[in-house]
Amino acid sequence: MNEPAFKLYVKGLSTRDIESIFKEVYSKNYSASKVSMMSKKFEKHRDNWLNRPLDKSYYFLYIDALRINVRRDTVEKEAFYIVMGLKENLKREILGVYNIPSLQEINILSVFYHVTFIFSNHTVYFFIDFLVIER
Repeated sequence: MNEPAFKLYVKGLSTRDIESIFKEVYSKNYSASKVSMMSKKFEKHRDNWLNRPLDKSYYFLYIDALRINVRRDTVEKEAFYIVMGLKENLKREILGVYNIPSLQEINILSVFYHVTFIFSNHTVYFFIDFLVIER
C-alpha cells in the first residue's frame, strides 16, 4: 500500500486526496499524516542522493531535457535538465537534475556552464541535445 500512495503523492495529489482515494477504492483508512510521513522518508533518500560524492572524472557528460507536468498554482509542463556522466569503466551515472521551467537555449547553456565548472578538467566530451563540444 505504501508504493501506490507514494506514487500518487509524487504525481501531485495532496495527502487528503490520497486518503480519500484509499477509502473509496480499498475501503481502508490511509491517513494524510501517514502519507506525509512517507514523503519525509523520500526526502531523506533524496537528500542522501544529492549529497553523495561524485567521481571526478567522466569520459562523456550528456545533458538533455524532459518536459514534465508540474502542479504549482496550475498544471504546466516544465523543463527538467538531466546531466548523465559516462565513467571510464563505461557505467552511467545521473549527476544532477535541474528544474528550469522553460525549455530555452539560454537555460541549457546555464546548466552546461555549471557542469563544466565542476568537471571541466576531467571530462573529454560534453553532449547537449544535438551539440557536441570537445574539450
